Amino acid sequence: MWTKAHMTLKLNGCSTHSAGWKSLLEYASAIEAELKESGIDYRSLDDDQLDEKIQTVLHGGSISSEDILPKGIYSLRHGLVHDGILPQVVQWIGREKWWFLGLIFWLPACLIRTTYRDFFEEEAEMGIYAASMVAFGAVVASSAGVNMKQRYLNLYTGTITMEQSPLSRPLTLPCGLTLPNRLIKAALAEQMADCQKLPTPAQFSRTYGAWADGGWGMIMTGNVHIDEKYLGDPNGTAMNGSIAEEKVIAAYKELADACRRAGTPAIMQINHPGRQSPLNAGTKSFWAKNLAPSAVPLDMGSDLVSRLASCFVFGTPKEMTLEDIETVIQGFANAARIAAAAGFDGVEIHAAHGYLLAQFLSAKTNLRTDAYGGSVAARAKIVIDIIKAVRAVVPPNFCVGLKFNSADHQSPTELQECLEQTALIAETGLDFLEVSGGTYENPLMIMGTEQVVRSEKTATRESFFLEFAREMRAKLPNMPLMVTGGFRTRLGMEAALNEGACDLIGIGRPSVLNPSLPVNTILNPEVSDEDAKLYTRRVQAPWLLKKFAPRSVGAGVESAWYSKQMQQMGRK
Repeated sequence: MWTKAHMTLKLNGCSTHSAGWKSLLEYASAIEAELKESGIDYRSLDDDQLDEKIQTVLHGGSISSEDILPKGIYSLRHGLVHDGILPQVVQWIGREKWWFLGLIFWLPACLIRTTYRDFFEEEAEMGIYAASMVAFGAVVASSAGVNMKQRYLNLYTGTITMEQSPLSRPLTLPCGLTLPNRLIKAALAEQMADCQKLPTPAQFSRTYGAWADGGWGMIMTGNVHIDEKYLGDPNGTAMNGSIAEEKVIAAYKELADACRRAGTPAIMQINHPGRQSPLNAGTKSFWAKNLAPSAVPLDMGSDLVSRLASCFVFGTPKEMTLEDIETVIQGFANAARIAAAAGFDGVEIHAAHGYLLAQFLSAKTNLRTDAYGGSVAARAKIVIDIIKAVRAVVPPNFCVGLKFNSADHQSPTELQECLEQTALIAETGLDFLEVSGGTYENPLMIMGTEQVVRSEKTATRESFFLEFAREMRAKLPNMPLMVTGGFRTRLGMEAALNEGACDLIGIGRPSVLNPSLPVNTILNPEVSDEDAKLYTRRVQAPWLLKKFAPRSVGAGVESAWYSKQMQQMGRK
C-alpha cells in the first residue's frame, strides 16, 4: 500500500537513507491532495499507473517539478534511475583515470540528443541526456580533483547526502558536549526583555523555538548582562539581583527549554558593557558613571554631534577599584551558575565588541599599573580570573567559551599582543573561542558586509575575521575556533573548514531572515552549491542621521532593524 513516503521516494528515486527525502513529504502530500481532488485513489494503482498519474500532476497540475528538485535535476535523475539506465556507465566514466572517455562520450551523445531525438522514446531520450550531462560533468570536474567529481556524480545519481560536507560533521568540544553540525546560530541582541530585565516568556520561546527547529549545531542567546544596573541597550536581558533568584532561574529555564526543544545545544552569552552603557540603559542612577578599567571616554568622532553623544550618552567612565573588579568577576560566575541551573549547556563570555572585558584587554583603554594592567599578561588577568571563577561553580561538563576581538585592522604589534593574550586565556581550559570584532568607535559588529572597507587580501574571502583566525589557529592548533561574520555561501563555509582556519561557522543576521537555514538550505542535499546562499538586508539610515549622527548611530539603525525582526518572530 502506498504512503506519502513511498510516493516521495517514487518521485526522487532515492532511498530512505538519503538525507533529503523527508523534506519532500510536503510535496507528496500536495500530490496526494490533487489526486484525491480528481477522484483518484492512488493506493489502488500499480507502479506504472501511479507513475502516469504523478507525471500528469507534475506536468499539468499546480506543482512544478522544479519545486521538488533543483532546476534540471528532475529529468536527469529520472533518466538515470528509471529501470536502472546507465548507472554503471556513469560511475565508470567518473573514475579519474578514465575522464577523457567522458569527452569522447559526451560529444556524440549531445549530437544524438539534439539531432535525432524524435527517433527515441522519451525515457531513452532522457537516458541519453542524463548520460551526456554526467559525462560532461566528469570532464569538467576531473580537473578539480576527486572530491569535486564525486560530489557531482553523487548529486546526479541521487545518492548525495550532506554527510559528505564538512558542515554536517559533528564536533565534540573539550567539555564533552557534542554539536551535531558546524553551523552555529550566533548571538544577536534581541532587545525584548520585560520590565524586570528578564526574557519575555512567550516572545522569547517563539523566537528561539524557530531556531530550535532549524537544525543548528548550537544556539547562542543574545548577550545577557551580569548586572541589571549596566546594560548595553535599554531592552537587554540581565541577571537581575534585585528579585528572587528562583524567578530569574525560571525565566531563563523557559528560554533554555525553547532552545533545546529539538535537542540542540544551547549557550548563554554573558556580558558587561563597561563604558558602552548608554544613559538610559540599566537601573543605574542618572548621575552614576559607567565602569571601565580606566577613565577613558568613548571617542565616537571629531564632529560636534559625535562629541556630544560621547559626552552625554556615555560620559567619562569611572576607573574601577579592585573591589569593583572582584564584583564583576563574581557577577560572571553567578551568571554562569544560573545558566547551568536553568538548563543551558554552557556560557560564552563576551570579551569582544569593545565591552568591558575587551576594554581591559586593550592597551588603548586599559591604562592601569596594578595587577590588572601595565603588561600584556596583566591586561588579560581579569578574563582568566573570570574563567576560573566560572569553572568553580558549574559542573565539569559545562561548556565555557570566549568571544574574542579580531585584530584584522590592528598593527603587527597589537596582533602579537592579542595572540599572546589568547594563548594565556586558553590555558585556563576554554571549550571554544569565537573570533569577531568591532567596537562602538569602529562598529564592525553592527555594520553590514557592504559597509566594511577591507584590505584587498581580505576582500577576496568571505569572512571578515578569517585572516585573524588563521593566525590564531597557528598559535592554538587544538582550540576549537568559531568565526562569525560575513559568510554568505555554502562553498565559502566549506572552504574555511577544509582549510582548517576554523571549526565552527557562526551565522547571525541571515538566521533572522531564515531561521531554518541549516535544514532548508545549507545542509539540504536538494539545494545545489550555486543556490546555497545566505542573505542579509542592508538597511539605510535616514539621511539626517547619515549627515549629522556619528558612525555608530547610523550603523545601529541596521542592528535595530534586525532586532525588530526578531521581535516579529516572537509574535508569530
